[in-house]
Amino acid sequence: SLGRFGIQISEYVVGYLLHHLIGINTYREKQRSHEWARNERPLLADRTVGIIGLGSLGLPTATALTTLGARVLGVSHSGLAVPGIDDVFSATSWRNMLPACDALVIAAPKTVETVGMIDHRALDALPEGTILINISRGELIDEDALLEALESGHLGAAVLDVFDTEPLPEDHPLWDQSRAWITPHIAAPSEIEVIANEFANNYRRYVAGDPLLNEVDRGRGY
Repeated sequence: SLGRFGIQISEYVVGYLLHHLIGINTYREKQRSHEWARNERPLLADRTVGIIGLGSLGLPTATALTTLGARVLGVSHSGLAVPGIDDVFSATSWRNMLPACDALVIAAPKTVETVGMIDHRALDALPEGTILINISRGELIDEDALLEALESGHLGAAVLDVFDTEPLPEDHPLWDQSRAWITPHIAAPSEIEVIANEFANNYRRYVAGDPLLNEVDRGRGY
């Protein structure tokens, strides 16, 4: 199921990036006003995308982006090189990646080390107009810092599928933030049939004494 989640996540990320870069909403508004006018069209292939977390969610996303010509930077715990990714930063050097990012994708697991990692300092390090996409866990981002970055215009957009509190409270200021795109934790929907098949497969492995698939490393927290 993790492999399937990776495909779903990559489609979500690429879809929102293209939506933003092409300016689909802008052209929809022009259509309503019967306006034939063209905007500058930046290419994804000319953009640098940073991905924090190169596991089962981040790596398929990186592959999809490189296929479309984007320059991809990544962050992993070890910082070891990954084929197809231009540069990989470690858990201690990841902030050095931020100034180069036109878009930043959060795909890291929630651990003691990652909670609150996207704070004022991290957001300030991003170039003005950066697109932020979070498909991991809401707790990785300081929501107050995020709101400030959106309200000031420092962030071009934030695509958010996860939040500190879910469902997102009706009175939360993110609902009315024009630069925020909110989805209700649907970037990688769980499919009962897929989960049941994975459970059955692991149960057979357990009975046979074989190694289980997708085990959580309790020491690392994911």
